[in-house]
Formats: sequence, C-alpha cells, structure tokens
Amino acid sequence: VMVCKTISSVKDIVLPKGAKIGFGSTFFDEQLCTFSDDSKSNHNSKNNHDSNYNHSKFNHNSKIDHNSKNNQDSKSDHVLKSNIGEQLTEEQKERLIHLLRKSSDIFSKSSFDLGKTNVLKHSIDTGNNEPIRQTPYRKSYKEREELRKEVDKLLQHNLIRESTSPWGAPVVLVRKRDGSWRFCVDWRKLNKATRKDVHPLPRIDDNLDRLADATTFSTIDLTSGYFQVELEEKDKEKTAFVTPDGHFEFNVLGMGFCNAPATFQKLMYKVLGNLMWQICTA
Repeated sequence: VMVCKTISSVKDIVLPKGAKIGFGSTFFDEQLCTFSDDSKSNHNSKNNHDSNYNHSKFNHNSKIDHNSKNNQDSKSDHVLKSNIGEQLTEEQKERLIHLLRKSSDIFSKSSFDLGKTNVLKHSIDTGNNEPIRQTPYRKSYKEREELRKEVDKLLQHNLIRESTSPWGAPVVLVRKRDGSWRFCVDWRKLNKATRKDVHPLPRIDDNLDRLADATTFSTIDLTSGYFQVELEEKDKEKTAFVTPDGHFEFNVLGMGFCNAPATFQKLMYKVLGNLMWQICTA
C-alpha cells in the first residue's frame, strides 16, 4: 500500500476523538495515474522519483478524477439523504439515491443547463400576413443595462441569435417581487396574426378527479421547459425582437407565443405516452 502525505505545519494539532482525518479507496494497477516530468531527464531512479513527486503533472486520463467524482457523489448522497422524507426506511432511501445517481445526467446543474427535445418543434403559422415591425420601447439608462445583461445571457446560451428578420417586436421589462427584472417580448401583434392551435389543454378539475385514489405523489419540474423546445428554422425570423441595442430572434420556444401551451401539451402527451392519465398527469 502506497500512502502519500503532506505536512504543512510543525505545530502540534489536537484531534478530537472520532475525528475523520482521511478516506480510503481501492484502486487496481491500471487505474493509478502516471507522472511525467517535462523539466528534465534523469536516469537515476531515485532522482526521477523525487523530481516527479515535486514537479510533475497528472495524466488527465487517470482515475484520480474518478476518485474525485466519488467524493462528490458521497457529498450528494449526504445532501439527498438529508432531504428525503423520514417515512422511508434506510433501504428505501438507498434505492432512491441509487436511482437518482443512475439518472443524474438528466438533472440540471444550473438554470441554463438545459436539454433539447427531439420529439417535436414549435411552428408559427402566420398565413399570408405581412411581417410586422415595431420600434423598441424607450428605456431608462438602468433598464437598458438590465436589458443588455438579459440579452447577453440568452446569446451566450444559444437561446437567441442576432437577426436580419423583417419582423420585430418590442421588449418590456417587468419587475419581479424580489426586485429583479423579467425579460418579456411583446408578441401581441404576432399572436394576432398567428393561426391558432386548438389542441386541448387538460382541465384542472379533471386532473384532480384522476388523483382521487392516489396515496403517493411526486412532482417533476422541467428547468425552463419552453427553452427545451426548438423552433422550426423557417419560423425563427417571426420571433424577432428589437431593443435599443440590436435586433435578435429566438432559437427556442419563448414565453408569450399564443400556441406555446398547446405545443408543450403535445410534447407531454408524446413523452409520457400510455403513462398519461394512468400514473402521470401534465
């Protein structure tokens, strides 16, 4: 067993009883990382060992990264356990944690860590209506700064792109309860020119009726669900909006399209399939 240790202080340290001072992991030979020294070449094995230990760099294909991932998983397990209902047994908690870890790639790590569905795309049928152009609403200096920040974030994550479209809707900023701003495009005129999708939306009372005999409930909330639905390429220009600083259009479904709820409900039906109304509602 090879153990590497680093002593960074000559002071006495008092450890309380039961204190955790390290952790151990099992590795096979092929999992151990390799060292290489780019600064010099020395055939003396001892000097090579010392030089490598002090000045070398890790092989990035090593399993040390895997070990680090295990540590992160352990921390995640601890957080999960502390947030799982007390009514579950330890075995049930372990099974649930195993399931969550197995499917960890489907969970968003941040508000812009988004997936993209390949089930359908949103289309905007404006018939023979001519493109509608509007001038940007006047904004204060502070509002322009906030608007620029929002546009930069959307551009950075490829949710919008710069546009040369003949369409253009103005943008409004709505202040939230927490004092931050909500970015909204005024698509009222576009919606008026859009052919309506009559796909039905489920009634709340019908959903409640179907839940009448259920005893166990769970909810799943998509991270910016609309942003995970792409637009048909030919219709992206119709989503164009104007700000005092530029002209942009959406790559994904935005909040405010008249047919957005119908498109999203279609997506839920297609994704959930036969589970809909049996063990799932959406």
